[in-house]
Amino acid sequence: MDEYVYKNNIKQLDFIKADIEGAERLMLRGARETIRTFRPMLSLCTYHNSDDPVVLERMIREINPEYHIIHKWWKLYA
Repeated sequence: MDEYVYKNNIKQLDFIKADIEGAERLMLRGARETIRTFRPMLSLCTYHNSDDPVVLERMIREINPEYHIIHKWWKLYA
């Protein structure tokens, strides 16, 4: 995602929704600068891997510890 945002000169990104069959961790790794720069709202599914709720929250907090994170309906909202 970082590469796509850079190459396409995207100036604003408000929301990222990801239900990508367990690849949410890969998406977060590839979107670190995008999330850090734009601080978009996030909606990520957390039911593909049993430790997704903990791991995805930790990854988001490493990118930006100021996110307010809610877990609800097998999703993570930030």
